[in-house]
Parts: sequence; structure tokens; C-alpha cells
Amino acid sequence: MSERSTSAQALFSLNSSPVSKHLLRELEQQRLLNTCESEAPMFIVESSLFANDSGSLEPILIIGRLLPRSDIFNQATYRVEILIPTGYLFVASEVHFLTRIHHLNVHINDE
Repeated sequence: MSERSTSAQALFSLNSSPVSKHLLRELEQQRLLNTCESEAPMFIVESSLFANDSGSLEPILIIGRLLPRSDIFNQATYRVEILIPTGYLFVASEVHFLTRIHHLNVHINDE
């Protein structure tokens, strides 16, 4: 495993649950996208609380920063909160903007 992957794992108190493994894999893929010359926005994880038990009975909270690369938004950074529900993979996650944003696809309550 690479040095960066090891440091990414240090951010989380992971267990052996499939949901935690799946989330770690997705976060690692996003970290790799951050390093390439892509139009995809960068996402930097600030903090993450994975469930401590293997059953993932608690929701998972991920807080990070979204850094768009498009010409219109590339001067901004947006702090977001991602709530992964207990039924994740079968239930959609929720994303809330902690930074005020005015966008057609973002509701008034920042969802």
C-alpha cells in the first residue's frame, strides 16, 4: 500500500464492515482524482467518523472541502458535510453545504 493510502487510512477508525471498506475505496479514488489533470472537482477530507462496530449501526459523517476546477467556480472552496445513513448502498447519502452557495441545484436549506 502506498504512503498516501496509509495516511488516508489513518484519518479513519475503520472496522471490517463492507460499508467502511467501500467508503474507504471511494475516498481513495477521489484522492487519486485530486492528483490528476481532470475537470473533476477536488475533494479534501477534513474529518470523518466511521462507525466503531462492524455492523455500521451509526450514520457516518464526512466533512471536507470541495474545490471546483471549472472556470466559473475555480476561485471558490466550499465546505460540505456528507451524511452516510445506516442503510448506505441501498439508501442515498445526504450532502449539505456548510458554506453558503447560490446554485440552482442546491436547495434553500443547503441540501
